[in-house]
Amino acid sequence: DAGDDCESTATCPSVVVEVIVPSDCVAGQTFLVNAADGQTLSVVVPDGVTAGEMIHVTLPEAQAEAVAPEESVASDGPVAREGMGAREDVAAQLRGVGTPPPHAIGDRVRVQKSVSYSFLSGTKVNYVEGVVSAYDMAADLYTVTVESESSEGGSIHAPPAHVNSLDWIELPAHGVCRSGQADSGRPAKPLPGGHAGGCGARLADLGDFSLDQTYWIQRSDGSYSQGWIKEYDPCIELYRVLIIGVGYKYVSWSEVELCQET
Repeated sequence: DAGDDCESTATCPSVVVEVIVPSDCVAGQTFLVNAADGQTLSVVVPDGVTAGEMIHVTLPEAQAEAVAPEESVASDGPVAREGMGAREDVAAQLRGVGTPPPHAIGDRVRVQKSVSYSFLSGTKVNYVEGVVSAYDMAADLYTVTVESESSEGGSIHAPPAHVNSLDWIELPAHGVCRSGQADSGRPAKPLPGGHAGGCGARLADLGDFSLDQTYWIQRSDGSYSQGWIKEYDPCIELYRVLIIGVGYKYVSWSEVELCQET
C-alpha cells in the first residue's frame, strides 16, 4: 500500500482527527501529540481558537490511529487519576531541548523543586515527579503535570509559589543517570582523577571549571551575575553554584561563562 513508503503527506492517504487544545495554550502556540508509529506531531493552535476547543487536524492515515484525545489535554486544575493524587500544571523549563524535543506528551520526568542547605545534612535537592502534558516550541517550554504530597503522605495542591519557578531542571524519571553522555547531548569529557563521567564519579570533580573561582552565571531571565562554582555532580551533569546576593542554584555547563572574573 501507499502507507509508510510515501515520500510526502501530499501523496499519502490522510484522515482528519479531532484534538482538544490544552488549557494553557493560546492561538499561535504549538503543542505535541503522539502518533502510533512513535512520531511526535506538532500542532499549532489556529487563530481565533481558545483553550479547551476541539480542532481538526489532518494526519497521514498510518499515524491517525495513535492520536488519543487525552494526549493533548492539559487540565484546568487538580485532576484525580487512577493511582495518582491531585495534580496541577507546572511550567518547568527543561534543559537541553533539541529538535524534536527529547520528551513527548505522556512521558514521566523528574524536576527540581527546591534546594535546601543545613550544616548538619549539607545540600538537599528536592524533586517532584510529573507527566509532560504540553510543549511550547516558540518559548522552548514544557508544561508538566506534577503531583505534590503532604508530610502525612497524602496528595495536596502545591502553593502557587512553588509552581511558577522557571529554574526547575529536568532529570530522567526514577533517578536514571546517563553515564558518559551529558543531558545537553555533549559527550562527557574525562574528569580530574581519572573518572570518565557518570554516576560513579566524585562530587568534587568540577570538569572544565575551578572550585571557588569567580564566574559569570546565567540567570533565568538571561542576565548574568557573579558567582562561584561550589560542586559538580557528574551523575546529572550539573554544577552547584553560589550566586552573589541570590544563593545556591544548579546550572548546566552552558550557563557558566568561561570568562573568569577576579
